[in-house]
Amino acid sequence: MKILSSFNIFIVLLLVIPETVSLLTSGLGFGYIEKEDDSRETCEVIDITMEFGDAHVFLENLQKKCAARGRINKTSAPIKTRKGRAVILAVGGVVAGATALTIVVFDHLRNEERFNSIKKQEEIHKNITQLINNKSHLTQDLMMEMEGQINNNTYEHVVNTIFGTGDIEVVTSFFKVNLSEILHNMGFDDRMGLDAAQKLSHKLVCGHTSRHYQLQICGTENPTRRFGEVKLVAPPGNYGNKGTMYSYYKVPKFVVFTDGGPVSAISCQPFGNYYNCIESKGNCGYNTYKRCPVKRVHTPNSVYATELGDATVVASAVD
Repeated sequence: MKILSSFNIFIVLLLVIPETVSLLTSGLGFGYIEKEDDSRETCEVIDITMEFGDAHVFLENLQKKCAARGRINKTSAPIKTRKGRAVILAVGGVVAGATALTIVVFDHLRNEERFNSIKKQEEIHKNITQLINNKSHLTQDLMMEMEGQINNNTYEHVVNTIFGTGDIEVVTSFFKVNLSEILHNMGFDDRMGLDAAQKLSHKLVCGHTSRHYQLQICGTENPTRRFGEVKLVAPPGNYGNKGTMYSYYKVPKFVVFTDGGPVSAISCQPFGNYYNCIESKGNCGYNTYKRCPVKRVHTPNSVYATELGDATVVASAVD
């Protein structure tokens, strides 16, 4: 076996006829394998009560993001809610007969106050956004502590930031939901961490008041799910007819080395740094490759090549 290049890898096998090529594997990473027909949907529903008042502007914006009660599809339009309380701006009038100097000083103080208010709001906006993006469980606590200091636009931005990307980690962090525990309960290996959350969906459902919601987190559980190292498999075979014909077993392309032994997979899909594999059916597999169908290819130059991940496996027959 010889590696000719680190970028375009060629694994060369020099075979003396009729010696058989052994099974070769190339590692992909950690993942799981399961029987597709045994998967079933499971959901965890978390009841949420917000501490804001019923007519709070934050809840008005949150109502635009929640679905009607019950299980509806994700494309349904948000429900309509009543208008919130109008913001009344108290404007102080200038007393008749006031001097021009008094008016200039008042305008200056008012502009300075407005400038300081904008700068403060920008700082509040920045701090809350940073907490959301860092998936902190403290975001709600900060908002409650700063009640009365946050303006309507910032509340709207907060809601849009939480739900704008569809990131389930951001949503669960804001509502202080233990996502790791939910993943564990759904049968995902703790070694996958929160990457496994990519296999989940979520939906915020409106409750009976603007303060009450249900967060529905759904995924699949499967009693056949097993975890291990996922690898690509190169088919074993041998030469015949003086090296002009190569025969090989059509072994499933993937194998997962679980605690119970290797299990062949018909497909493996990456998610995050891990893989989700579907177990192959029938008697053809990694451990039973001689039961797999045989394919024969013409090799006039006594060379057969096949891809194995980033590598190319070349089998060559020599006298």
